[in-house]
This record gives sequence, structure tokens and C-alpha cells, in this order.
Amino acid sequence: MNRETSISSVDSAEGFSRLFSATALAFEREASRFSRQIYAAAPRAMNKHRNGK
Repeated sequence: MNRETSISSVDSAEGFSRLFSATALAFEREASRFSRQIYAAAPRAMNKHRNGK
């Protein structure tokens, strides 16, 4: 019984690790996309600010 529990724990930990990695990668992709959008919008916002709009 202990051996089965140990194997199950290892499988569970590996599954969690894969899930965590996939989630972290997805978050990193989204953060990168948001960052690109912000940097792309920043020059337009600064131009509007300088023009008094």
C-alpha cells in the first residue's frame, strides 16, 4: 500500500508540475502581449498629451 501511495504522490507531483509550467508559460505569453500593446500605445498617448488632447 505504501508503494502505491508513493507512486501516486509522484504522479500527482509530476502532473502538478506540468500544469504549473503550462500555466506559467501562458501567463508569460499574455504578459508579453500586454507589454507590446502598452509600448505600442505609449507614443500615441504622449503625442496626445503634448498636443493638449
